[in-house]
Amino acid sequence: MSTDVKFQIGDRVYKWTGDYGGPGTVRGIAKLNNGKVRYLVGHKIEGGEGEFLHVYAEGNLRELNATPLAPEQDGSDANS
Repeated sequence: MSTDVKFQIGDRVYKWTGDYGGPGTVRGIAKLNNGKVRYLVGHKIEGGEGEFLHVYAEGNLRELNATPLAPEQDGSDANS
């Protein structure tokens, strides 16, 4: 993906809009036919194992920290 996106795969982000929010990790980036960008973000399951994935527009996300975490640092399995 080109540099015309705000977030990169591995970046830690915070979903801050709407009725719910929380931290996550960018797992994928897609550009729609109309040029809009969508981010696939993994969120940890509270009190459980694994993560769920959700798609967001850039405006729903804020940078959580300046240093992206490698999969082994954020507790996810890089081979999944």
